[in-house]
Amino acid sequence: MPKNISVADLIAFDRLQTPIWIYDIQNLHMWWANQSAVRIWNAQSREELLNRNFSDISESTHTRMQSYLQEFQQGKTITENWIFYPEGKPVSVRCLFSGIQIEQGRMAMLVEATTEFINQIDRKTLRSIEALRHTTVMISLYTMDGVPLMQNPAALRCYRDTLHPNLSVENIFLSHFVDPNVAQQAMKAIHFGEIFSTEAQVLTTEGIQWHEIDIRCTRDPVTGNSVILVNEKNITKQKAALQERQRAESELRWREALLRSMTENSLLGFFVVDNRTDEILYFNHHFCKIWGIEHLEAQMRLGALKNNDIIPDCIPLIADVPAFAESCKPLQSEENRCMIEDEISFVDGRTIRRCSSQIRDTCDQYFGRLYIFEDITPRKQIEAALKTSEERWQYALEGNGDAVWDLNAETNEVFFSRRWKEMLGFAEHEIGNTLSEWEQRVHSDDKARVYEEISKHLCGETQQYVSEYRIECKDGTYKWILDRGQISSRAENGLPLRMLGTHTDITERKRIEEALRESEQRYRSVITAMAEGIVLQQSDGRITTCNDSAEKILGLTADQMMGRTSTDPRWQAIHEDGSSFPGETHPAIVTLRTGKPQFNVIMGVHKPDGSLTWISINSQPLFESDESKPSAVVASFTDITVGKQAQIALQQQTERERMVYAIAQHIRESLNLDEILNTTVAEVRHFLQTDRVIIYRFQPDWSGVIVTESVAAGWQSILNMEITDNYFVKTQGQCYQESTLRVTPDIYTAGFSPCHIELLEKLQVRAKLVVPILQGDRLWGLLVAHHCSASRQWQPWENELLQKLATQLAIAIQQSELYQQLQRANHQLENMAMVDELTQIANRRCFDNRLNSVWQYLLREQGFVSLLLCDIDYFKQYNDTYGHATGDDCLRFIAQAFKQSVKRSRDLAARYGGEEFVVILPNTASDGAFYVAQKIHQALEQLNIPHAASPVKHHVTLSIGIATVIPTPNMVPLDLIEAADQALYQAKANGRNRSCINQLS
Repeated sequence: MPKNISVADLIAFDRLQTPIWIYDIQNLHMWWANQSAVRIWNAQSREELLNRNFSDISESTHTRMQSYLQEFQQGKTITENWIFYPEGKPVSVRCLFSGIQIEQGRMAMLVEATTEFINQIDRKTLRSIEALRHTTVMISLYTMDGVPLMQNPAALRCYRDTLHPNLSVENIFLSHFVDPNVAQQAMKAIHFGEIFSTEAQVLTTEGIQWHEIDIRCTRDPVTGNSVILVNEKNITKQKAALQERQRAESELRWREALLRSMTENSLLGFFVVDNRTDEILYFNHHFCKIWGIEHLEAQMRLGALKNNDIIPDCIPLIADVPAFAESCKPLQSEENRCMIEDEISFVDGRTIRRCSSQIRDTCDQYFGRLYIFEDITPRKQIEAALKTSEERWQYALEGNGDAVWDLNAETNEVFFSRRWKEMLGFAEHEIGNTLSEWEQRVHSDDKARVYEEISKHLCGETQQYVSEYRIECKDGTYKWILDRGQISSRAENGLPLRMLGTHTDITERKRIEEALRESEQRYRSVITAMAEGIVLQQSDGRITTCNDSAEKILGLTADQMMGRTSTDPRWQAIHEDGSSFPGETHPAIVTLRTGKPQFNVIMGVHKPDGSLTWISINSQPLFESDESKPSAVVASFTDITVGKQAQIALQQQTERERMVYAIAQHIRESLNLDEILNTTVAEVRHFLQTDRVIIYRFQPDWSGVIVTESVAAGWQSILNMEITDNYFVKTQGQCYQESTLRVTPDIYTAGFSPCHIELLEKLQVRAKLVVPILQGDRLWGLLVAHHCSASRQWQPWENELLQKLATQLAIAIQQSELYQQLQRANHQLENMAMVDELTQIANRRCFDNRLNSVWQYLLREQGFVSLLLCDIDYFKQYNDTYGHATGDDCLRFIAQAFKQSVKRSRDLAARYGGEEFVVILPNTASDGAFYVAQKIHQALEQLNIPHAASPVKHHVTLSIGIATVIPTPNMVPLDLIEAADQALYQAKANGRNRSCINQLS
């Protein structure tokens, strides 16, 4: 066909029997059709077909046709089957689509119906339609835009979409879904040609229902357009049943987990067996532990073992197997609905309680038994122990001689044991069972106190009634009785019903106690007269006795000491070194704890008046018969304060002498004056525990400066402060020439002038101690201690210490000054050996030493070193012209130029010899070395020293050879010098007054 076809070009196709038409996709109208196509499209005429409105075509069909245009552009053809209804009968036509250009170059779709199938609806199709009408499955057809095309009766009853196809709802198909996301997922799937199957909630005429839905894209047999085919099934009842089942299963799992948690954590063993199948339905770990079958537990949990499989492992544990077998028979009866409880004895001595009951299903059918096992061995042991203990108590009570009484408070009847009566010398029949038998025999002096003790117990004030009193015997004598009792039961109103008690004969004990009291009184008289302090402490550490000397030594009254222990925090004691003396280490407490005596323990005790008393303590344990631990301890102590003070004074004197010696040694360890002075002030301030120590040095005009200082934190530093005292200037220090010590405890009471006090206030000084430092007859300076925080009473030993240190310091200063003079002389000699006498810069010797040192360093560090070898151009002619004196001046000027140009401290400019100079530049590459050479040239240019005999310039110039290298082990410094010499030779050969570089590799 031509590129742009016209209607006139299509006349030949009008005679063909094959339907052919051209459809303008972009404008949505039929552009041309032959007569055969007019019949297919069921049109009255060609004009009617060409004017037909195709704007109702679905969006999906239009999109599909738009995609055809892209394929037509590539020359492709497409084949599809379309259904037409000429004369109301369906006709299937195979269509061949291709592209064709019409007016203005638009691409249209040329359709050729190549094959025609005219098949009217047969019987099979009719039967399918009938089945579609009566099925409960809901089947619907929608356009791709959601407009309902067809619904079978089931779908119609559910949605009624086709009854109102023109509702205002934008997309009826999508509006069915409760969850819009499900609808969007369905549309996305069918656009990709996929089948979308799901279970979802939909909006129906009966409300929200659960549907099982199958959605896919197919072709409309009428129009050939893509349509949505939906198959649905109502599963609401199944869904509800499933949810109910899931809820029931979840509840069952929860109940099972709860039951398992309860039984697994229980100390009871649980075992459930199905007697019909012998299967183990449930057991917990404690069941296996009780029966010793923990090794079978894993198999049992897997269901690999039945009840009869585990019995052989359980039988050996049972002590009486026949009796056990007999006890199991009632458990097998279906008629026995009662819970059966018994005990099983094991061969290892354990006793196991067994409880068993039937298990029946919901129809009351018996199918198994529940067994619960409990190890009651500990309980059995406790019961046996209680029984034994009760028997032993009864035997012991009678055996130790105690008597028993039992009072019925309601009737006032009393049971008196046989021993009770014998204790008073009566036969059993001679004393009745009335309370008066006891009351009439209690000593009249004790009766009121006894009744008071009984009353307190009856009222609940005491846990037990205890009383010691005298009771009359048959022979008229009295015995001391320890009476103890306790209410054993009370009525509902709280009144006592019964009271049990015992009588113990303590007559002998009372006699011993009386003898002890008399003995104690005698000993107390002796102890009171002793000069030593004596203290008696009981086993709990409480002080119960002390003598007058103890009160005097400790500065406490007896009342203040009674009842206190050595661990009482109110005691403030120290060791000899001043550290705290804990109460737990007090000799008396140690003796009570160990049972061993302690001797000569030294302790410092702070008295209430603030004074410190030193005592020497001995402690001796007191034992009762047959006791391994002391029942008490006697501590004796002597006041050693006077001797201790003398000892402390001697120790302090020794410490001061040691300190003076140590400071002197520190001072003498150095010959550096600053170090000597700093050491002195630091050591003195530390030893005196003062706020500031300074050294004030006199100048020749008798003014002075503070050259050294040690100051505590928080106080003003006055280091390097210049202070001029007119009195010193006037007297030239005569007041200190005789080594006079000046002690000032308080500046406000020392009689100083107001201006002097004002100066000291500015310096924050409140008290001071001043000692002169003398160099022979010359007053060198002052050693001064400042106390800033408060006034201070300087101790004599402190004055003596400072004077001794001043003497040592004067010696050290003299030695330091002599040493410094020697150092200066040595430095001058060394300087003379290393400095060129004429130019006053480094000489050849200094150069050689420096080069070797730099070479070794950069050999390790692998850094550059550069060497400048310089020679004055035509210097011989200069000397010949101007004379050697002027030549020497010239060399001095040039040396200064080198010093100005070579500024880094690590660089070195030296006179190499005659008119030659040399420069060492460590860590400098060739470009840096060349830069320094240029600076030297510029310096000489600025000097502008006249040189009329020079053929190069009218002033003095230099030629410089530069060599740069990174030292290697196979090289020596001479290699660098020779390389620089070669470069110098090259500079001279090139006309002089220039620099040349020789880069060593």
